[in-house]
Amino acid sequence: RIRPEPKREITLERDEDGDFNVEEQIFETVAKLQRASGEVDGSVIVSAEAAGVPRPALVEMLRAFSWDVNFQHDIKVGDRFDVLIEQAWTSDGWPVDAGRVLWAELSTGGGEQSFSIYRFKPHDGEEFFYNGAGESVVKALLRTPLNMSRISSRFGMRHHPVLRFTRLHAGIDFAAPPGTPILAAGAGRVIEAGRNGGYGRWVKIGHANGLATGYAHLSRIAPGVRRSARVRQGQVIGFVGSSGLSTGPHLHFELHRNGRPVDPLSMARTAQRSRLGGEDLVRFKARVAEID
Repeated sequence: RIRPEPKREITLERDEDGDFNVEEQIFETVAKLQRASGEVDGSVIVSAEAAGVPRPALVEMLRAFSWDVNFQHDIKVGDRFDVLIEQAWTSDGWPVDAGRVLWAELSTGGGEQSFSIYRFKPHDGEEFFYNGAGESVVKALLRTPLNMSRISSRFGMRHHPVLRFTRLHAGIDFAAPPGTPILAAGAGRVIEAGRNGGYGRWVKIGHANGLATGYAHLSRIAPGVRRSARVRQGQVIGFVGSSGLSTGPHLHFELHRNGRPVDPLSMARTAQRSRLGGEDLVRFKARVAEID
């Protein structure tokens, strides 16, 4: 017997005359709901996998929360997660797919805040996640442009470690190991990509509504990231380095609004979301009630 895929089993049998007979069986599938919950002990990934959340569904859940939650800073030991997954199984007990998240809830800051997401497909849009009010989880900008990092310097006036005088630090610095992938904080078009004085290797991306983001001190710029190229949100545009006026590997990240630098953290928190309306909102509320 060979099971080339969960839904198909092929049986090969030799008869008394030495000939082979082949039979194929197609199994029926059924969608089952699985709920997993628990407390964070160490990391969300380890804790959720220990609770039985399949890795692909976990990745989907973390991506949906990433516009609101910084998993390196916001999550505390004892924070809770709860997730409802729909997964297809064959009639004889084989999983057909990796499962998809229908709903999830995550607390942060030791229970200070709680976020919920619901899967939904608008009539003329792609299926993704919305909060309970019918707002898309997707924001114009990601909270942070790279994973596994910590903020080493914030926006504002500071004493420059290389130039030795006080001036405006027009962005925030994320300390991270050399080579860490840097993600485009939002979709847009590349304005600049190359050497830029004290910034070293630098990429600047223009976004909608007069916004632009800048990424400095890169070790290298990702292939295909050049002037006028289009990039999508979350695309790797470069890698952490220490080029230019830098005392060590980190990303200097800037956000400009109408040409003026603003604090990226405050803008990321208030970035606008799209909201469901009309018949889509009616269907969404019915879906929320069903899942709840």
